[in-house]
Amino acid sequence: MKKVSGQPYADFITKNIFKPCGMKGAVVDLPVSSPLMAKAFDQDFRTTPYLQSMTGWVRLTAKDLYQWSVYLHNYKILDKASFKELAVNFPNGESSIGTTGFAGDTLLWHRHQGSNSNYEALLYSDLKRGYTVVMMTNNQQMKVDGIKNALFAALANEPVIVPKKSVYLEIREKALANVDRGLDYYRELKANHHDNYDFSFEIGDLISTGKYLLRRNKMDDAIKVFQTAVALQAKPDDIAYGYELIGEAYLKKQDKTNAQVNYKKAVAIDPNNKNAAGMLQEISK
Repeated sequence: MKKVSGQPYADFITKNIFKPCGMKGAVVDLPVSSPLMAKAFDQDFRTTPYLQSMTGWVRLTAKDLYQWSVYLHNYKILDKASFKELAVNFPNGESSIGTTGFAGDTLLWHRHQGSNSNYEALLYSDLKRGYTVVMMTNNQQMKVDGIKNALFAALANEPVIVPKKSVYLEIREKALANVDRGLDYYRELKANHHDNYDFSFEIGDLISTGKYLLRRNKMDDAIKVFQTAVALQAKPDDIAYGYELIGEAYLKKQDKTNAQVNYKKAVAIDPNNKNAAGMLQEISK
C-alpha cells in the first residue's frame, strides 16, 4: 500500500474512506485493551481472548458501517464497474465484499457477515425497499440473519419468527474440553430442547464444531464430530463436505490411507466437490 500510495495503510484509508464517508469513530488497529473496545464474551459469560496477530484491522461503530455502506452503494468509494468486479464470488465462497444480487446493472441487495473471537457483525441492504440493517455484537450468536429477517418481517407487517439459539455455539467449547461429553450434550439438546435450539441445519452446526476443533489441532476429536455429522440425513453436498473434512483431518495426521478413503467418499457422493477431487490427485502423486 505504501509503495503505491506513498502513505501508510492507516493514513490512506483514513483520508480516502473514513473521512469522505463521515466515519468518525473508525480506527485502524485500535488495541483490544482500549476502553473504547467492547470486550467479547462466550455463552458462559467468560471473556474471550482476542488471538488475532494481524495488523490492518478496522475497529468501527455500527453507524460507521452504515455510513460506509451508503457511500459504497452509491459508487462513491468504487465506481460501478469496480464494485461489480469485487462482487464476483470466489469458488465455494463469498466475494471480497460479501454476497450481492443484481438485476442487470442494478444492485438489489448486499450482505456481508463476519465473526471472530466472539465478535460478530452483519450488514444487509435491501436497495429495492430502501432497508439497511447493521448489527454488531460482542457475544457471537450466529443468528444475525434470523434477527434481520425478523426485523424485515415486522417492517412488512408479516409474521415474525424469533430465531432460536445456535447449537454450534452451545457445544463447541464443551466439545473442545471433552469431545465425548460435548457430543453427549449435543444429543441431549437434540432430544429435549428443540424449542430453544435451532436444528434446521444440524449437519452445518456439527461441521462447524468439527472445524473449530480442527483449527485447534484436535484431529481425532474433529474426526469424531465429522463422523457424527455425515451419519445424519442431509443434502449430499453437505455430507460430501463432511467426508472432505475427515480426509483433511487424517491428512494432517499424516494418515494418507484414511485421507484417501474419505476424499473418495466425498467425490462419490458429490462429483462436483473439486476440493476433494484435487486432494485425491495430490495424494496420488
